[in-house]
Amino acid sequence: MAPTKHSLDPITPTKITQTVEILRAKYLDQKVRFKLVDIYDCPKADIIPYLETERLGNPHFLYKTRVNVTAGDRMDFDDWSEIEHDCNTHPDVLKEIELLKLPKGARIVNDPWAYGTDDSAGRRRLLQCYMYIVLNDDPESNHYSLPAPFSSVFDAITKEPLWIDHRLGDGNEVETTTPWDPVNAVECSANLLKDPFQTDLKPLQVQQPQGPSFEVGGRNVVWQKWSFRPRRRRAGDDVELGCDCLGATKYFDGYRTTADGDVVAMPNVVCMHETGTTSVVRNSQLIVQCTATLANYEYNFAFMLDQAAAIHFELRATGIVSTMSIRKGVKVPWGTNVAPGVMAAKYQHLFNIRVDPAIDGHANTVAYESHVPAGSEDEDPFRCAFKIAETTVTKAGGYALDVDKTRYDDMKPNTFNAKRALFASKPIWVTRYQDDELFAAGEFTNQSKADTGLGVWATRDDDVKDTDVVLWHSFGWNHVPRPEGSPKPSSFFTQNPSNDVPRSSQAINKSTLVEASCHKL
Repeated sequence: MAPTKHSLDPITPTKITQTVEILRAKYLDQKVRFKLVDIYDCPKADIIPYLETERLGNPHFLYKTRVNVTAGDRMDFDDWSEIEHDCNTHPDVLKEIELLKLPKGARIVNDPWAYGTDDSAGRRRLLQCYMYIVLNDDPESNHYSLPAPFSSVFDAITKEPLWIDHRLGDGNEVETTTPWDPVNAVECSANLLKDPFQTDLKPLQVQQPQGPSFEVGGRNVVWQKWSFRPRRRRAGDDVELGCDCLGATKYFDGYRTTADGDVVAMPNVVCMHETGTTSVVRNSQLIVQCTATLANYEYNFAFMLDQAAAIHFELRATGIVSTMSIRKGVKVPWGTNVAPGVMAAKYQHLFNIRVDPAIDGHANTVAYESHVPAGSEDEDPFRCAFKIAETTVTKAGGYALDVDKTRYDDMKPNTFNAKRALFASKPIWVTRYQDDELFAAGEFTNQSKADTGLGVWATRDDDVKDTDVVLWHSFGWNHVPRPEGSPKPSSFFTQNPSNDVPRSSQAINKSTLVEASCHKL
């Protein structure tokens, strides 16, 4: 029997195709470029009755198309691919490459980045292409260790180059492109390392001879009194058996849309497996995770459910530092020279997680707790006790939220970065639920001029006591690059000492794929 459809299930290829055909028929005389085709989030008031009685009937699917004629659209896979090609083949860029006098067999690649905001008058949609040198054909070659001394800025709509930025020389003098001074690349590919991989690392295998404890029916997961539906947003990348998840692993697929409206299958964008750190049963966990690749960085988002009804969330950053060319011998306070002529800038990773709770109903209140002395001498004659003082949040601006130490934005308040990311100025925000308020910085952030998210919503002065509230947690960390972290002691080794560790793989770890038909409700 086919699994019952659910309103929180991801969009299917059929629905994507139907939507594309409807829009094409509506706009026959225009070229339609598709940025995102996805299921519209139903208003919460409409979906709550269904969630509370979902076994009594089928869900109602709602579809909505909205066109914003003033805001720019988001960047997508096609934008990146097109501008990469246009940059590498444009005559102006080819002239700069020719000036490098690269050795035979070398080539240039580029990383397109959405441009920042320089002033409030900017209206063109910009992409900046950071250029790198590659000396071989190995797909795992570390091009970030060989940055070229220039980068190109393109109009993302017209695909025309607007200007080329060159590295600074002495003082603020801008250099012109000169022949490349060869340096050795810092590699981590097995085919390019001077020394072979280590051979003394033994396999680590997770065995579950009776299979996993979770059950999956369609997209619904049941495990240890938990019942939920993992839902991939558009940022997920594929993960691999025996590498990203160990043991008995269940994968969930997703789909995206190209600019032309074609459906692209995205297999294995969410993986799920069990783990346990000790023999104590209460410490068994179910981990549901996905990975988002953003240029040089990969972010792993892991939700961990335990048997004591707690939800843990971890965000792990991996990947490699982004680099730029710098004159040999020159040092700057905002970056670290990770190799001769190679500088990695110091920067921040800032995030926000949105929690829309329904704890024993939909009328919730957020409170924070403080540890204070227990009280008077009569209550605490030895003066050695403390108690919990609870303060209720009643204005916009229970489960415990236990957060780690974190960094918040170090940007000066009058900068565009600070104005665009007000969400990062405080760790905790509380708002009253409103449909379509999903993103802490607002929906359209590329080259934005001001915050259109929490910085606006928190000014409504909503009453957030015993009502439908949303809690937002901002967090992040500063990254000060080091030579060891360029492809981690500190600034002692010349490169990462773990580069010769064999890569995790299914051939070694022997994980088990959980098929959809293995565990049914």
